[in-house]
Amino acid sequence: NIGTTITALLASIGGSKDAKRTAIAHSIFNLSGTLLFIWFVPQYAALIKAISTHGPELQVISRQIANAHTGFNLTMTIIWTPLVWLMVKIVMKIIPDAKIEKAINPNEPLYLDNKVLNQPAAALQLVAEESMNVANIVGEMLVELPGVFKGKNEALRKEIDEKANISKNIYKQILDYLANLYSNGSLIEEQAARSAGIMYILNEIDRIRHLIHSLEEIADEDLENGLHYSSTAKSDLKVMLEDVYNLYYDVLQVVITGDTEGIHRLMEKKEQLTRKNSGLLKDHLKRVAKGECNDELTLSFTEIISNIDRIAANLMNILEAVSGKVNLNSFHALGESQDVLSEPA
Repeated sequence: NIGTTITALLASIGGSKDAKRTAIAHSIFNLSGTLLFIWFVPQYAALIKAISTHGPELQVISRQIANAHTGFNLTMTIIWTPLVWLMVKIVMKIIPDAKIEKAINPNEPLYLDNKVLNQPAAALQLVAEESMNVANIVGEMLVELPGVFKGKNEALRKEIDEKANISKNIYKQILDYLANLYSNGSLIEEQAARSAGIMYILNEIDRIRHLIHSLEEIADEDLENGLHYSSTAKSDLKVMLEDVYNLYYDVLQVVITGDTEGIHRLMEKKEQLTRKNSGLLKDHLKRVAKGECNDELTLSFTEIISNIDRIAANLMNILEAVSGKVNLNSFHALGESQDVLSEPA
């Protein structure tokens, strides 16, 4: 048993992180079993001898070795099954996720690994995690967006632009990765359906990224033209953007957990958001009529509301996918282990 751990560790050299983690998990399993069984060798030998068949010596010894090995693995499987969480913790402590890579080169994916392209199930899980990485970046853009309507802020604009470019670059690399996965020809029908589901959601997230960037450009253009929103208009814009972020957060939670019970509630929330935005546009027109707001901002205000409504529509498309149009098992496998955005206040 100890010898096989060394073989597994040597085989994992130069492999992916998941391959190394698998080898370490195998080693922990066997080494812990050895440390346990070594204290009971005489008793275990007697048990194996008693349950093994009798006959020619060579056959008896072969059967005893097989039974001893089977008993060892069955016992350790029973012991470790309820302790899988501990195994994961130990392995992840030894080989953690290299989150620092994001700071070194933010344009590079955090999870994609070309070495597992010949393992479709693992590769699709990495694609799902990378897609949620993109969703995080887009969510951060959405959080920062209200600040661009408060006034000229070059640092904030630059940060949003950088995140837009990063998410766009990673999005393209995910598509390339999926294309390579398809070209390998190793996807079974279920995995192909799952990859289509991931791509569907990723496309919707990328459209949201584009809309957020468009909103930032609208605010920038207004400021360049010397047009400023009233304090009431800024407050309304802040409310609209917070509402759509709340919806974004809730939808991503549904995607990850697979809990579809609240889908109808979220669809109703979207309708409420649309009606609320319509009311805020009417309020703006009233302020324009009273001279409280610049009439030149009406087109921009209308475009902003339109873009926010389109973001909400994209989120509804994602919900429809979750409700059964596509297979999203890879996302559901993330469970609560995936840190997606921060819960809205």
